Amino acid sequence: MRTLVIGGGITGSILARKLAENGVEVRIIEEHSSPGFPVQCAGLVSRKCYELLGKPAEKSLENRVRGAVAFSPSGRSFEVSSEDFLGYVIERKTLDPELFRRAVNSGAVPMLKSYFAGLKNGRAVVKTQDGVKCLDFDLIAGCDGPGGKTGVVFGFEKPEMIFSGLQIECRYRVEHVDQVEIFLGENASPDFFGYAIPIDGETARVGVVTKEMALHRLRRMIERHPAMKNRVMRAYTEANAGAIPVGLVDPFVNGRALLVGDSAGQVKPYTGGGIYYGAVASEMAGDAIIEYEKTGNIKALNRYSVDFRKEFEKEIRVGMKIVKLYSILNDNDYETIFDIASRYSISDVIAEGDMDRPSTIISAGMKAVSMMKNPKHALFFAKLLSKMMLS
Repeated sequence: MRTLVIGGGITGSILARKLAENGVEVRIIEEHSSPGFPVQCAGLVSRKCYELLGKPAEKSLENRVRGAVAFSPSGRSFEVSSEDFLGYVIERKTLDPELFRRAVNSGAVPMLKSYFAGLKNGRAVVKTQDGVKCLDFDLIAGCDGPGGKTGVVFGFEKPEMIFSGLQIECRYRVEHVDQVEIFLGENASPDFFGYAIPIDGETARVGVVTKEMALHRLRRMIERHPAMKNRVMRAYTEANAGAIPVGLVDPFVNGRALLVGDSAGQVKPYTGGGIYYGAVASEMAGDAIIEYEKTGNIKALNRYSVDFRKEFEKEIRVGMKIVKLYSILNDNDYETIFDIASRYSISDVIAEGDMDRPSTIISAGMKAVSMMKNPKHALFFAKLLSKMMLS
């Protein structure tokens, strides 16, 4: 069975490798000269995700983090740290080519500097550096992101929301090399948050996620957020931008085409991270395609949708509520949250959550409310949780 995988990033490479290892004839069509360029990712993954990727070569691993510190609009801090709260900072410019090579070494046929342009007489039209080619196929898997051509050509819907992410890699006054920093409030992002991810003791990726004016928001955070001011050196070595889809596409499968990863909105809404959900989705999509090849029943592809939704639909639904809450909260609300958090030992409770599963964080939040002895504090958080659940 001939399968075209559109996009040679993490999801495309994992899917192509799985198919090739199981005897499926597969081509990876990648528009750039090398996967991983341009970078459109902050590169922070959980330990679970890192292991799922096959523990990539050491050269792809830049740092390990054991916690996070959030800063309120006025610069107050709240830390969450645990031996189990372990994340990895990875370099996509080396990780993506490595996963791509694994797929090619398994038998996938690479087509670099090639672009899927549409269909003609039932064949895939691919623009290459040597001219236009028309390829026969049985299936097409779109791993080409929220703005990819696959979704458009096959009539898939768009994710509910598209955020913009913009980050720079720069010299930075790092306070704790093993802590990710989160910046909240109007001087960071009014509808999401800003961040600093340390790479080493003097370098970090500093960025914002927002619905609009990402450059303005990044500059404003660097210049005005009390916890960020005077920490970013003016010279930076790299700047990256990308679209972040929020909200699952429904359905993932349409005839002989399926979407995987960012193109299907398989992203953690409350962080914008798509590597873990996309990697798991690639494995699930691969299983469904292999079953289809064995049985000849195209309905076998529906297994992919069923399996993914069973595993993650609840988490994405909860994550959507959290991301909508960002837009509801104002600076005063954040200050109240930090004031209450400082009075109770909430950090240990929050650390029990799983960064890949927001429902566990909500459960931790409810547990934290039960710890509050002041009725006003408990009522504030109860109302906050209620707003989120009703959003």
